[in-house]
Amino acid sequence: MKEPSIHQTTLIVMIFAAIFAVTSAFVVIFNESKEMEKQIQEAKEHYVRVQKERSVDEAYKLVRVLEFFKKTYEPHELTSAMREFMKNVVAGRHTFAFVVSDTGEFLYNSEHFFAAHTAVASTEKKEAFLAQMKGLQTEGMHEFSVQELQGLLFVRTDVLLGWRVASGVYLDELPRVVEAKKEESHQKIMAFVLKIGALTLFLYVAGLLKYRYLTQRITKDIRAIDAAFKEAPKSYRFVDERAVTFVEFKEISMHANTMIAKIREKNRDLIALNTNLEKIVEEKTSALQRSIAYTQELLKQQDRFVNNAIHEINTPLTIMMMNIELHNLKLPKTPYLTKIEAAAKVLENIYEDLGYVVKKHHAQYPQKMLNFGDFLQERLAYFQDVAEGNDVFFRCKASQGLHVKFNEVELQRIIDNNLSNAIKYARVGTQILVELYEEEPYVLLRIANEGNTITQPERLFERYYREDKARGGFGLGLNIVKEICDTHRVEICVHSEAGKTAFEYRFKKEVA
Repeated sequence: MKEPSIHQTTLIVMIFAAIFAVTSAFVVIFNESKEMEKQIQEAKEHYVRVQKERSVDEAYKLVRVLEFFKKTYEPHELTSAMREFMKNVVAGRHTFAFVVSDTGEFLYNSEHFFAAHTAVASTEKKEAFLAQMKGLQTEGMHEFSVQELQGLLFVRTDVLLGWRVASGVYLDELPRVVEAKKEESHQKIMAFVLKIGALTLFLYVAGLLKYRYLTQRITKDIRAIDAAFKEAPKSYRFVDERAVTFVEFKEISMHANTMIAKIREKNRDLIALNTNLEKIVEEKTSALQRSIAYTQELLKQQDRFVNNAIHEINTPLTIMMMNIELHNLKLPKTPYLTKIEAAAKVLENIYEDLGYVVKKHHAQYPQKMLNFGDFLQERLAYFQDVAEGNDVFFRCKASQGLHVKFNEVELQRIIDNNLSNAIKYARVGTQILVELYEEEPYVLLRIANEGNTITQPERLFERYYREDKARGGFGLGLNIVKEICDTHRVEICVHSEAGKTAFEYRFKKEVA
């Protein structure tokens, strides 16, 4: 509910109560059904067990009677006496019996059994059933089934006579026993369902009455608070706490009155402030305009200073580089002159960075197809003296024939700043590995050195940030590199761990 109300909430509670009642009834019915199945199974087993005991008991009784007859009657009178006894005594009871001689002849076959059951009433079925009975040679309990007729037969051999006596019982009462047990369980389930229904109805009625009472009282309190809030913006009317019934709403009313009092006080202050607001705004606006004008003048002076400084640096720097080249042409290099040349080239690199910063917003930097490998070799040759002056050396692995579409000035700024930093922060006596190779669809430039691990690689490209402040510098070089790479979509990746640092740049490969 996006905007729930008391009525909706109560309705949902009622629905959940109904769901709970239905679920409870289902659980009870399910459990009782399982219990009913268990009881039916137990009733079946009990019925069968009782019938087995009855069959065994009857068989032993017949054996004892037949042994008595053997002692009482002559051999030629024994069979007829046994048949007469079986006919008069056994035939009218709930059990039936068979007596088979040692030669396989039926001395008694319980004719009333065949007459009472249609499953074996015909001559053919009777003979088939008797053949099945005659085949029971082993003593003990046997089950038989003829169509819908099922029963148990206990076979006992009389040692004295050599006869087999079989006493049987019907299992035709089993369906009635099962049905009675089912009826009993159904009645029990219905009683449970009626109880749950009555309890649910009672709870529903009680909840409904309580809901009606509470809703009216709660609605009355809410309306009192709501009316006060509606009037508050106009007249700052307080909530009448005496008209509120519940303690919780009294607390809300108290906090609401406190808030209304504070709003009224703040509103008075706001009115007083608004009377002087225009004057204050004019004063602040005038001060802001003066500040902006002063800032613009400072920026102009700064630009003039930087332009003049770059111009003043350019002349002596050019003279120094020309005289160093003339000296190298006429005289052999000396270690001192090498260090001077290295320092001059570092200064020239800084000069080129400053010049790029000043000109980048109004100068044009057209792109053209460049042989990356040749361009890289030129810059390595330029920084060779700087590397020797810092007692480090280059090792270059550059694939040939790789081209990129780039501006020479901007590509020089990327390479020169990375080589200058690699020399500056490399450990003395170590090598700087410079690699250039194809990584479709890119040309990858990788410059790696050995030195201190970079602690904050995410800040390396911030303007004026320096990882090692003791090494000097303006903190402009890598910021310039980042701006150029972002403009031309060159990917940058920095790895620094265990004293080894590598800068990787992925340029879009072009076909010459």
